[in-house]
Amino acid sequence: MRKVLRDWAGAGYVELHENQGARVTEMPQSSLRDFFVVAPMMYGAVLRLAAEYRAAAQIASLEEAQ
Repeated sequence: MRKVLRDWAGAGYVELHENQGARVTEMPQSSLRDFFVVAPMMYGAVLRLAAEYRAAAQIASLEEAQ
């Protein structure tokens, strides 16, 4: 977990504070707007790929969960 937080800090996603843990950095409004424009497209692509490469056991598990 520490390595992941250090990696995220290096990418600017979190701020690490000694003896205080990590905090998510603020996102500029322009980045936030871009995220909400792009996010539905990414979710759609992921869902299409998941449906395309599904396994019969995964479908059965989903049907059982429903």
